[in-house]
Amino acid sequence: MVSNKPIHVFHILHHMKMGGVEHLVYDLTKAFQKLNIKTTICCLDGLLGELGEQLKKIGIDIVVLNRRPGFDLKLIFALARLIKELNPDIIHAHQYTPYFYGVTASILAKKKETIFSEHGRLYPDKLRIKRVIYNRLILLPYTKRITVDSNHLKNALVHYEKIPSNRIKILPNGIKLEPFSSITPENRLVKRNELGIKDDEFAIGMIARLDPIKDHNTLIRAFKIVCENYSNIKLFLAGKGPLYNDIKALIDSLGLSEKAILLGYYEDLYGLLNALDLYILSSHLESAPLGVMEAMAAELPVIATNAGGTGEIIVDGKDGYLVPPRDSKKMAEAIIRVINNPKEAKEVAKRGKEKIYNYYSFDRMVQDYKNLYLELVARR
Repeated sequence: MVSNKPIHVFHILHHMKMGGVEHLVYDLTKAFQKLNIKTTICCLDGLLGELGEQLKKIGIDIVVLNRRPGFDLKLIFALARLIKELNPDIIHAHQYTPYFYGVTASILAKKKETIFSEHGRLYPDKLRIKRVIYNRLILLPYTKRITVDSNHLKNALVHYEKIPSNRIKILPNGIKLEPFSSITPENRLVKRNELGIKDDEFAIGMIARLDPIKDHNTLIRAFKIVCENYSNIKLFLAGKGPLYNDIKALIDSLGLSEKAILLGYYEDLYGLLNALDLYILSSHLESAPLGVMEAMAAELPVIATNAGGTGEIIVDGKDGYLVPPRDSKKMAEAIIRVINNPKEAKEVAKRGKEKIYNYYSFDRMVQDYKNLYLELVARR
């Protein structure tokens, strides 16, 4: 007899502020409400955040703990008590620290159905012997599934955490496709006018936090090279972050203040994509960048650094363009290639859109996670 009782998933993560992992949990939680999956969220670091506040408004239970710096033994016992009280069917820990505390607490609470999902690694990554020993002796025996969003991350877990390759399953990220219905020629003209882009101007853009790992400097220096050959181009950088002043200073020092525009936080990202002619990602490390997927879904030609898992999404010259990280000259050459070959760029962009719609949809990702949960519950 099949039970109609919802599967109860207990997500553990650092917080629910704006961020990639947090948006993933936010979106999955809302989708699961329609799929007979109950969600409880635990934020370890005492920060509910904007996304958490929105979920609370629609009735999602969120528990906020206050992890202390360093190893917090009290947190383990608090988490174990919480798990015993809630008695979820599945514990789903996102990133390594929540995984460490989640599994350790689940052992005390005598719960076995734990999933570890890794979404990114610190840079630079390194091997930690004590952690590897704890992984092998304590965490792995009590972990039912381990997921990553790219082969790059899988290799990192194998190399730095010494997790056996056959224990790791790749579940690619997915993006919502419905918002791209607003990408129309009419809306494009409105948005370009709003951004001050003239009819004959070529608009390049990147949407990313202003952080060292995104390496905006390489893009800005590449843009400077392109500006020496073309006058009717503009660069739009959307995002906030700690490097705002440094990036602005570089733009000013290169004489690009009229052509390279820092938009800061920009709410209408789909409108911005609609206004652009080319999307670029200059990061020197990525796992499975959603910004690249969204630009491809918007049918933009995309130039991205071949760093981390980006090369698993883009096939160079077929559905996008790959360039080496930290190489302004090669990036400038790729930009000039797109400008000079609009027919080729249009065909590449079309194939990129087809790939995203076929393989990287949000609905497919939701189904992947649902199937994973059903599999674990069925095996109990």
